[in-house]
Amino acid sequence: MPQHGLARQAVWQVLGQGVDWVELGLRWSDQTLAQYPFPFELKVHYSVLGRTLTIRLTHGNQGSQPMPFQTGLHPYFLVDGPVAWELPVDSYRDNEKPGSATRPLVAIPEDWPVLDWELAGPTAPQACVQGIRVHYDEHYRYLVIWHLAGKRFWCLEPWSGPRFGLQREADVLICPAGRQLATTVKIEV
Repeated sequence: MPQHGLARQAVWQVLGQGVDWVELGLRWSDQTLAQYPFPFELKVHYSVLGRTLTIRLTHGNQGSQPMPFQTGLHPYFLVDGPVAWELPVDSYRDNEKPGSATRPLVAIPEDWPVLDWELAGPTAPQACVQGIRVHYDEHYRYLVIWHLAGKRFWCLEPWSGPRFGLQREADVLICPAGRQLATTVKIEV
């Protein structure tokens, strides 16, 4: 399976929409089974209320065996000037250097060519970049910061597990056979 899984490149169906919401769906196929051997249904419901975007993902297991999976979002935020952070973590690991040790989080450099840091074990259900607050439920055990030097965007990404965690069976979520598991992220501006 590719690094970002199979949902990123898939063709989604619009399941419903309104003035302030849309729901998209993705179902298993012969092509997905070749990469991920589980019959699944994934629904993503986006809704806006005031200054908050709520993203609810419903992961459905349509098979007869428990379904392991990981989930993560990659929101990009436009940032001008020095970046202000509120992060409920005290250490990081550099995803650009596989196998690198965990290091104390002292400062976040803004001039690295590629900054891709995994922040494990958030101690609070929210983090903030430049006044934009990202709230995540208990399924999201990792935050990732991603940035390209010279670009005006930063990513603050809630993930349920570490990079390639599904292959390594690290912090994998399990959806029982015939059931659903929902996760929620809210972005408040």
